[in-house]
Amino acid sequence: MGKVIISKILKRIFRKKRYSTKEQRKNREKKTIIEIAEKVIEEENKTASLENRLDQKMSEFLNKTHQLLF
Repeated sequence: MGKVIISKILKRIFRKKRYSTKEQRKNREKKTIIEIAEKVIEEENKTASLENRLDQKMSEFLNKTHQLLF
């Protein structure tokens, strides 16, 4: 039992540190924010494209109905 505790303590002392520096954390956060912003812009562009097509179809429809009425 004592050997197990000692071996765990030694492993904890000598294990590889996985801590990141503040700069690394900030860079990761920036990268994540940039990725999210790129996805948002991409989705906005898709939405704008769809809205433009919808506007075009609506104006074509209104022109055709106007021509039929007059």
